[in-house]
Amino acid sequence: MQTLIRHATVLGETKCECEKLERASGAESEEVSICLRKLEEAEKTYKVNIRLYRELADRGEVLVQNSYKKKCPL
Repeated sequence: MQTLIRHATVLGETKCECEKLERASGAESEEVSICLRKLEEAEKTYKVNIRLYRELADRGEVLVQNSYKKKCPL
């Protein structure tokens, strides 16, 4: 469970980070490319953990959304 929480948090925070970089640097910047690679890795890791904890999939999505909102409030 702790692993799922950690990976969901990283995924949400990384999504936010990439969006901020894209707004600041433009979609074609090197920083955004690097961030998108980190986002892909975070998504892969998260998906592996969701497969291991299928019963927590809904909760995992909520964790991703909450960590995103915490770092990127509307």
